[in-house]
Amino acid sequence: MEKKFLKWFQNYETYDLTSTEKEILQKMNLELQSKQDQILEELQKKYSNKKPKENAIITLAIERNGLKNYMSSFPLFSKILLRKGKDRYFIRKTGESLGKDVTCCICQEEKDEVFGFAIPWTFHTFDKPSFIAGGFELSESWKNTPVCFNCATNLEAGKKYIEENLDFDFYGIKYLLIPKLTFGGDYSKILKRLSSNDQRKMKITRDVNSDLDLSEYKILRIMGQENFFSNSLLFYKQDNAAFRILLLIEGILPSRVRILYNAKKTVDENIKRYFMSQNMKFNFGVLRTFFPSKSDTGSYNHLFLEMVNNIFVGKLINYPLLIKSIMRQIRIVFAKGDPTDETTLLGFMLLNYLKELDLLEEYMNKTNTNEKKLINII
Repeated sequence: MEKKFLKWFQNYETYDLTSTEKEILQKMNLELQSKQDQILEELQKKYSNKKPKENAIITLAIERNGLKNYMSSFPLFSKILLRKGKDRYFIRKTGESLGKDVTCCICQEEKDEVFGFAIPWTFHTFDKPSFIAGGFELSESWKNTPVCFNCATNLEAGKKYIEENLDFDFYGIKYLLIPKLTFGGDYSKILKRLSSNDQRKMKITRDVNSDLDLSEYKILRIMGQENFFSNSLLFYKQDNAAFRILLLIEGILPSRVRILYNAKKTVDENIKRYFMSQNMKFNFGVLRTFFPSKSDTGSYNHLFLEMVNNIFVGKLINYPLLIKSIMRQIRIVFAKGDPTDETTLLGFMLLNYLKELDLLEEYMNKTNTNEKKLINII
């Protein structure tokens, strides 16, 4: 009771209220203090009547002229709650960051107040001078990202929705799928399709023999079917409270996604036709095979993300680096005494996929004729 109720009234001088409203709180505080023992005794009696597994909510009501008034009946408490809600956007243990009568960086409108700590993702910090504008003063750090209260609450709600509905795993790396309308349309329709229960239940498997229509390419097919929006993929890593952006691929158009998906189907058909394999199908797990997160020779997350970025944006792949990575993995398998047939075939699948996307053209022109023929067959 001391922490939940009385503290609200004891701190009346610290609230951004009128003198009349503070006076009302002061009178309430004196009354509660005088009846504190009586209130506590009644609470204990009511609590003792509660069944062991029964839940209960305790709230405060003030009776006047035979009528009970709860906190919602007093506008001043709404003002206090609103102010408390704003505090977290500009108050930290290390100081405050609040701007007055300036433009919000989100809505581009001039607002009475903007806050310096309102960005919900912690990809920047304010405990190092290099992150602080305004002469390295924490109080001036709002100049980096001035956000008004309305936009701050919208950002927080958007973050919650994205993390609950559009947060996926991509071979050990988390990413957010962020759709963006380009020519107008119904956002709710797009979000409903991308965040349906079926999509949320999908687990992008690392098994390269899996049916891709039930994994990441199901998402890609949906992305490729909408003609009026683009997508962004934000790959990230959560280090305790810090939010580290590993890669941001912006403006992925449906037309590009369809190209990726059609190239995948062509490779699958080639594998089926020339190697009579009904199970092996191309996915990004094939790429992950040669750029693993952990291996005897180190981690290749950076190169894996670089390759993913190049594929989505249509940037040429470093052919010698790719061949080196494929051969490195084949040698690792060979050194363990395991058959290298499957790994070698996966390497050809990857080369064939990139060839279908014309991402190896610059380097293929430098390769010998026999090597070109071999990749063309695959």
